[in-house]
Amino acid sequence: MTGLGRSAIRRLRSGIVPSESLEKLSVGYESVTVVIDESLNALSAKGRCTPLFVRGEWGTGKSHMLEFVRTAAARRRIAHVRVDLNARASPLNYPQRFYPWIAESVALCAERGIRAIVEGAFVDESRRKALLQFAWAAESGVLGAALKSIILASRELHSDVLVDGPGWDVVSGVDLAPFDWKRPKALERTAMLARLLRTLGGAGLVIVLDEVETVDQLWNRLSRLGAYQTLGALCRSDATWAVFGVTDRFDRRVQFDLDNRLLIYSQFDEASQFLRTWGAGGYRVVAPPAVTDAHAEQLVDCILVAYRSAYSDAAIDRAEASEVLSAWKRNPSRNPRRLIRALIDTLDARRPLAIQSTGTA
Repeated sequence: MTGLGRSAIRRLRSGIVPSESLEKLSVGYESVTVVIDESLNALSAKGRCTPLFVRGEWGTGKSHMLEFVRTAAARRRIAHVRVDLNARASPLNYPQRFYPWIAESVALCAERGIRAIVEGAFVDESRRKALLQFAWAAESGVLGAALKSIILASRELHSDVLVDGPGWDVVSGVDLAPFDWKRPKALERTAMLARLLRTLGGAGLVIVLDEVETVDQLWNRLSRLGAYQTLGALCRSDATWAVFGVTDRFDRRVQFDLDNRLLIYSQFDEASQFLRTWGAGGYRVVAPPAVTDAHAEQLVDCILVAYRSAYSDAAIDRAEASEVLSAWKRNPSRNPRRLIRALIDTLDARRPLAIQSTGTA
């Protein structure tokens, strides 16, 4: 019995596939892997690649595929981050509200958060020179200036590590979040963050945004124009691979805005570019792989192996697992998450509970 294995099963019980098991439990992903590898190769070689829209309704595996993208980026040692959008706390038209999350959550190898990444680069001889070049480059903008101020303050104190200072507020985006008028600055800083990560050896930034269809919940056309402006900027940003999770509701909303001549607001240049490209079918749109009967059987086998690894004393009845699979096949939704949870529930029911004495009468 292993703690890691049991932790994985606990997450699977709630319908969450742990990152360490993601690739093993991603059945039927051969064609998807080709698309992802092509994009990551382009990002590494050219510093730019075509954005990807993953379209799927609830239960079709859209979120799973988005996590698969991040896992692939992590395996390639490419910086990555996921943003779950909503129309209130993290609306697409206000990127200044979720830039701090990006800065806090971006991961590069074992480092999480842009501060940890920068601090790691400063004490690493192989990356320090690249960090200094970025900080002193005029084209690095306010992000470079903030890093420069932190580095100079550290030198004045003869510190071998980077010290605290107001520049960290700029790096982390604390100065952006409270101000709704800072949307352009947040987009600029996100683009500069991606260039910094590329400079530090991360090939750039893979940014995954889920629930993009919440653009449909924004108040009015002006709000949606702001959201399309964000989408356009991310799609065209250097050193960035933007991957968006959408449902059919997003398609309907964009088509509605196109039909109602939202393109006449030409002052929103990034929004206009996005709407024109989307209307012309210029973006790559894929669906999560459909789970065939053969894939489902493969998934069942993988779950049984994982469960046996977590609970070596578990009584695993292959016939019962086959019954679960047969019941799942009769359900027209063919939701892989439902199959995983149903199978684990069946396996749990056959395993005796470990009752611990509390020492009380």
